[in-house]
Amino acid sequence: MKNLLQTIEAQDIVEKESEKKRKIKLIEKAILEGDTKLIQTFKKMIR
Repeated sequence: MKNLLQTIEAQDIVEKESEKKRKIKLIEKAILEGDTKLIQTFKKMIR
């Protein structure tokens, strides 16, 4: 049971990290396109 819990927690951490990376990629794209409103929105989402 403890093993299952650790697996679920690890999965959760991995998902959060990949979500963060995805948001960062979107921010980088927004910066390249010069979309300041979008950048502000993503900064709020990451905090």
